[in-house]
Parts: sequence; structure tokens; C-alpha cells
Amino acid sequence: FVSIDIKVDLCCEDYIKVHDGDGPNSGVLLTLGKDTMTLDTVISSGHQMYLHMSLQQHWTCTGVLMKYYQGMLYH
Repeated sequence: FVSIDIKVDLCCEDYIKVHDGDGPNSGVLLTLGKDTMTLDTVISSGHQMYLHMSLQQHWTCTGVLMKYYQGMLYH
């Protein structure tokens, strides 16, 4: 599996979609927007994870911090 830790501070119409697979037609695990400040770990069901980020308004907010892991996740 693949997992990511995400912390976000998005503005306006900015968003991130995390898909469980290799492309935009894969199932959506999570959608993050301006009302999401922090999030724990997101884990895929298989070997791939696809992220779609639309960050056109990010200059007025902190932005996005992601950590990528493959295999077992230890904190």
C-alpha cells in the first residue's frame, strides 16, 4: 500500500483530491478544501495513489505539506 500524511491550509477554491489508484478515474479517498486544516494518514488499498491538486489561490495561505510512505508506516 501507499500512505501519505497531509497537513493543509488552503484558500478560496483550492482543493486536493486523493484517489485510490493510478489516475483521476480511480475512486476518491479524500477531498480536501479550505475548511480542512490538518489531517492524519491516508492509505491506499493497493500500490498506487493519485493526487489532483488545484492550488491557484495558495499565495494567501500556508499551503500543503505531505510525507510519502510505501509499505509499513511507523510514527
